[in-house]
Amino acid sequence: MKNRKNKAGVSPAGPAEVPAPASVSDASLMEDPFIHLLLLICLCFASYWNSMAVPFTFDDFPYLCENPLIRSLSFFSGSLPPDSAFTNIDLKYNFILRPVAYFTFTLNYLAGGMQPGSYHLVNLLIHLGSTLLVYLLVRSLLILARQTGKDEKSLSFISFFTAAIFAVHPVQTQAVTYIVQRFTSLAAFLYLLTIFLYLRYRSSGSSALRAVYFLAALASAVCAMKTKEIAFTLPFVLLMVEFLFLEGSRRKRILGLLPFLLTMLIIPLNVAELSAQSSQSGSVLMNGTNLVNFKNVSPADYAITQLRVLMTYLRLLIFPVNLNIDYDYPLYTSLFDRIILLSLAGNLLLFGGGIWLLKLSYGETVHRLHLRIAAFGILWYFTALSVESSIIPLDDLIFEHRLYLPSVGFLLSAVTGADLLRQSLPRRTPAVAGAICLILIVFSMATIRRNSDWKNIWQDAVEKSPNKARPWNNLGDALMKGGNPVQAITSFKKALDLQPDYADAWMNLGTAYIDAGEYDKALEVLHSVLRKNPLDFHALNSVGVAYANQGEIEKAVGFFEKSNAVNPAYDTARTNLERARRELGLGGYSPPIPEIGVRSLE
Repeated sequence: MKNRKNKAGVSPAGPAEVPAPASVSDASLMEDPFIHLLLLICLCFASYWNSMAVPFTFDDFPYLCENPLIRSLSFFSGSLPPDSAFTNIDLKYNFILRPVAYFTFTLNYLAGGMQPGSYHLVNLLIHLGSTLLVYLLVRSLLILARQTGKDEKSLSFISFFTAAIFAVHPVQTQAVTYIVQRFTSLAAFLYLLTIFLYLRYRSSGSSALRAVYFLAALASAVCAMKTKEIAFTLPFVLLMVEFLFLEGSRRKRILGLLPFLLTMLIIPLNVAELSAQSSQSGSVLMNGTNLVNFKNVSPADYAITQLRVLMTYLRLLIFPVNLNIDYDYPLYTSLFDRIILLSLAGNLLLFGGGIWLLKLSYGETVHRLHLRIAAFGILWYFTALSVESSIIPLDDLIFEHRLYLPSVGFLLSAVTGADLLRQSLPRRTPAVAGAICLILIVFSMATIRRNSDWKNIWQDAVEKSPNKARPWNNLGDALMKGGNPVQAITSFKKALDLQPDYADAWMNLGTAYIDAGEYDKALEVLHSVLRKNPLDFHALNSVGVAYANQGEIEKAVGFFEKSNAVNPAYDTARTNLERARRELGLGGYSPPIPEIGVRSLE
């Protein structure tokens, strides 16, 4: 009787169970899944142990440190405060759209307050979970798509080295070490978990277990959609998994996928609901999801620029050097720019190569499974990038954390190619494995080094983007928080030299002058801010602080009152107003509790 072939052209295996630890008699130690999992755990902790000492930075402050919504679980069960209660309405919109991630931040806060080490530990555990899921997912996919008992070396080689490189690749540091980017790493974890559970659902022989795995996969998909918008592409990847590697009645398979396809409605419906509630047209799309900015970048220009960004991402995956939290990246506006045409050709070559490999995998070749896996990895890469690197303009043209999920597909294709090389040159198998092990060592060392950079990330950024204003502003922010206002003044001035209309840098410069005790200079700067925007409640409050420290309490009270009137939710102005009024009766003035006056441009 002939063996029935599956979609990859080979006989389907049984359930994709993770095998028990192998004995010396039936497999070498290095093909033992249990050993693989232990090694992956060691690689993750060895590469990220020094991230525990990295302080909060950048968007960690508005979204975590200064966010009242993560300080109580009650916000998850009850109604949120009205918009007027927020100094930054983005906090509310983000909370509504990404509650799963915020729930983990709340648990972090309730367990350990605002100690960054505990947040880093959770981020590391999420990354470890994603690494193990990459291993289990790839292994399960290979078991389902190959003939039972055939080529154990390929099974171990592809699954282990794909997961291992994912674990230690330096480009992942922005999604792991940058605390607030738990949005990205947790969404990726749930994305991977959904696919793994779906494979278990499709491979299980028990009806009860199939139901459990199906419901668990669906719940994981919903949670991913409520963690970050990159999960929108998850149903497309499930479609690829189903129709590239699995079998069954087309009708039953589509019906099984239908609930997952329906989860794609979650994100647009949430955004539409918030938009309907917003009194300012478009504000939710801009502030709530950070998917659209309404500044000066058109969807066409953004899409053109992303052609070049995609090539930069490819370079970062292959040669992860000069990593940068804030790239000074040019905006391209012409499709016929030489560098854009070359980038377009490069992207078409890679994508077309994936389609070509997919076509070859349906032919008569002994490497059909490898070709199918490599093609799937390339398609995964482009699919996972499509939300943030297509026609929807983001506030930033490029960010390294956007590679976290797409890198799984790229690495799967690359390692599959390396395994094909190993099979083609059997005498060179140790050399191929040794080369990848060398890559693991180099990448691990680079990740440890990059984590050290994160301890003073804005100093690193100004060295790599010296002509961009935001890194200088945020370096000043970090210096202010570190108690160095004089050095911060120099950074803010540099930011203003590069971008004279940089409102936040002007505001921060005024605050730095206050902290340095140069009140006259502070007032000069802050009054210029108010001439441009008389309703800037931060500036109104800071003018009050400057006057109060000069002993002019009555003037200070007037500005505190104006700040409080403009934004009653701004607690700092209200606290300063109460203290100033008390001081008027005492005839003296004690400097107010230091305000959170320095702002990073998000």
